This record gives sequence, C-alpha cells and structure tokens, in this order.
Amino acid sequence: VWFFWNQRNNLRLGKGSIPLDQVLQQARNKLQEFQSAQTRTGAALTRQSSSQWQPPPSSVYKINFDDALFMQEQRAGIGVAIRNENGLIMVSSSQQIPLPGTVVEVEALAARKALELALDCGLDRVILEGDCEILMKTLQTTSKSLAQFGKIAEDIRVYASMFQDISFSHV
Repeated sequence: VWFFWNQRNNLRLGKGSIPLDQVLQQARNKLQEFQSAQTRTGAALTRQSSSQWQPPPSSVYKINFDDALFMQEQRAGIGVAIRNENGLIMVSSSQQIPLPGTVVEVEALAARKALELALDCGLDRVILEGDCEILMKTLQTTSKSLAQFGKIAEDIRVYASMFQDISFSHV
C-alpha cells in the first residue's frame, strides 16, 4: 500500500515515477522485502511484545520515535508520536530522508526531529523514548561522543536543555 501511495504522490508532485506496467511487480518486491524483514526479526518482535507502552505521568508528554530503512532507494524514514498521559496522540510526524551512514545516525536524526517537534508544540515536560540503546545511553551522559552520530547527539542535548523537565528512556 505504501508503494502505491508513494507512486501516486510522486505523480501528483511531478516527480519521477516508475512505468505503470512495473508498479505491481515493484509493490510485490516491497511486500516480499517487508515479509523477509519480519521473518528475520520475528524472535526479537516476540520478545518485545511482552512489554506494553506505559503512559507518562500527568502533565508530562511521552515522545516516541523510530526509523525505517529503505536500502534499495537509499532512503530512510523517521517517525515521531507524542502522547499525553491518557495515551492519546497529540501530534505526530513522519519524513523520508537520504540514508545516513549508520542506523544509529538515523535514530539520532529521528530523536532530534522528535525534540524539535515537541518544542514547536510548546511542550516543556517530556520523556524521550526510543529503542536504540546506544543512542539513549549516549544521551543520558554529559560526555561528548566521538561516534559518527556525536554531532547529532550534541544537537539533541541543546534541544533537551530547552525543556523544563526531560528524561531519556530506552525501550
């Protein structure tokens, strides 16, 4: 479905799209790629399903972010959802970007986008929650990271300093 939607938007925006006679095959390829990824991560998904999303305390917003990789297109997707204490989504965002060098960089860009969005919405008490342990541990320390995503982590810390209350949570 995403592939059809993407092709439709490309046509609507005057961007290049694939010939009509190739659309169905490309959609099947995307489905097969997705199913293959699900099979490879099935054990991890089963393990994670035992934990459930927990709402934040009253007057605090929980910001969840994640990424998706589209290797054939050399693109990545980043997504953000900000929820209140009742679990209701207050705002969300998704965006495609050129594929950075590492997966952690994509996660860091998603985290930075998440905090930008929260600041734009005027939120001042938040929990930033992500599934990249390396990134979340880096953000929980004050030392500079020499990793490839270090400059993005510095940006995130600058944004974090603008909140009245912020915590980082690895899930």
